[in-house]
Amino acid sequence: MGKVNEDDKVSTFEAVLHIVIYCITIPIIIICLVIIVRSLLRPNEIPPIFGYRPIIILDNYDTRIESGDLVFVHKSVPEITVDNIADVFSFKVSGLGNVMMFMARPITLLVELAVVFIVGTIAIKISDYYDEKHAAKA
Repeated sequence: MGKVNEDDKVSTFEAVLHIVIYCITIPIIIICLVIIVRSLLRPNEIPPIFGYRPIIILDNYDTRIESGDLVFVHKSVPEITVDNIADVFSFKVSGLGNVMMFMARPITLLVELAVVFIVGTIAIKISDYYDEKHAAKA
């Protein structure tokens, strides 16, 4: 006992890394599925995320919010209209609405899928390289 092998350090690091990745991605997937199901069950309502409804502002209605802002309205607000949105929003993220609209375009989705595929392929190749390297040492 006493001495820690380098292979043990690498495998422990990989195990911790996998756990961290799973702890981040699984809740995100669950949240996305809940939002999708809610929007399918009630197509005329904006599904709340953690008690707030996200709304992208497409035109300037008020000096407090600008086109391209993402505003969040608490789900307790009964009716959201163009006239009252500036009075009822809880907080906003300036410019994030433009980013989200850009990300939702079909060509952007294709680019995102390509990037995920390329990064995944590189990660698999790196993992295979290290597996072969460790197998050669054994």
